[in-house]
Amino acid sequence: MNALMAKHRARRDDAGVTLVELLVSMILMGVVGALVVAAASGSARSEVRLSDETQGLTDIQTVVERLGRDLREARGVETSATQSQLTLWLDTNSDYTEQCTSERITWKLQANSDGMHYNVVRLVGDPASPTSTMLVGHTLVDLVAFSYDGAATPAAPTSGPFVCGSTQRIAPTATVGVTMTYDAIANGFTSSRKAIFSTRLRNVQ
Repeated sequence: MNALMAKHRARRDDAGVTLVELLVSMILMGVVGALVVAAASGSARSEVRLSDETQGLTDIQTVVERLGRDLREARGVETSATQSQLTLWLDTNSDYTEQCTSERITWKLQANSDGMHYNVVRLVGDPASPTSTMLVGHTLVDLVAFSYDGAATPAAPTSGPFVCGSTQRIAPTATVGVTMTYDAIANGFTSSRKAIFSTRLRNVQ
């Protein structure tokens, strides 16, 4: 009798996992898996966001520092300047005459090859055929950047020094405003940001 009861008990123990137990296990595994995927996705998103902000800030800081230095040292702005191209006269030898190859500095925004960003380029000499070209920034997402005493273009001067090799005069612009919209990873997890500052030309006529 005891042997028969032990046999029945062994059969019940060997019955395996019930359907309910299997469903509960599957649900628990699904919940744990979803939590792991969500955590991994959030970590990757945070890493991309941090990389985007770091790249953008580093890039724009370089532009602001270099451009700000040129603006503070400039004696004037050429009337050919636009919202996407700024041409300055840096009278480095203090002779009140613009030297075409060395004292003419142009900051220009041009489309990047990726189709989403704009490069910030610093040119020395004639903007059409510069003596040197330097890529300073590459994360801008908006072409408009420069303003002149609050206007889109410099005021037309009636007196003052001439632009080198031209009958045009240097504009009497006192303050240049800069608004740069940047986003290192376009269409990423972070929205674009703006860097806005205004600098008075220290040596303006």
